[in-house]
Amino acid sequence: SLQEGVWDATPVVADGTVYAGGGEGQFLAFDATGATNCAGDPKQCLPTWTADYGGAGGFHSPPVVADGRFIFSGDDGYVRAHQVGGGALWAGWLGDTSVSSPAVVDGIVYVGGNRRLHTFDAAGVLNCSGGACSPLWSSEELEQPFTGTVNSPAVWNRRVYVTTHTGGLHVLDAGGVEGCAGTPTTCVPLWSAPMASSYTTPAVADGKVFVAGNDGTLRVFDANGRINCSGTPTTCSPLWSAPIGGRLWSPAVAGG
Repeated sequence: SLQEGVWDATPVVADGTVYAGGGEGQFLAFDATGATNCAGDPKQCLPTWTADYGGAGGFHSPPVVADGRFIFSGDDGYVRAHQVGGGALWAGWLGDTSVSSPAVVDGIVYVGGNRRLHTFDAAGVLNCSGGACSPLWSSEELEQPFTGTVNSPAVWNRRVYVTTHTGGLHVLDAGGVEGCAGTPTTCVPLWSAPMASSYTTPAVADGKVFVAGNDGTLRVFDANGRINCSGTPTTCSPLWSAPIGGRLWSPAVAGG
């Protein structure tokens, strides 16, 4: 049972717990089995614990649960880490109010903000002080000012793949080394692919990147940036595409 308000962040289930968040600035945790804090007929459940960030605006992107932490982004432009069942751990400012759902791989948080991709230490140690964290590295601006946001990223084989609202697939070194320089560290794409606007997360499988565009077309690229790729900076064309029609959502790939 949720409080009144807008709860439009997709729930996430991990280790027997359901995490739900939304427009009132709260994340609530429930027993996935419907046993703890649950009663009545029909059964209703109260949260096993809550994380209240009322001043953060809404939470409209799903959180990620990893290594005993749940990590989430809010409308106030912060990405945050919260101990599962405990208190706040750290927060990182992304420079604007537009923030994507994060991805966590090998202890690194990848999250899209306004025009840039940012990375943080999931443990809240590197580049952190007093619970406030700065990015380990950020991308160059992948969007033009006032045009859109970097969407939720996908990470595969030491590469991070992101699309932008106004169009374009961009691929960066997930470790923040290749194509990266400066203080603070800024990274340029290893390769990019111009395409119609997209609001979705890419799917990466079997050495291919699957991207859904707002023009109703599914496009597939070589994830290694070699086939159908050329030029400096490197630009890639699709291996194949499929016009499906209508606005497409994030693709999923399983079993070929």
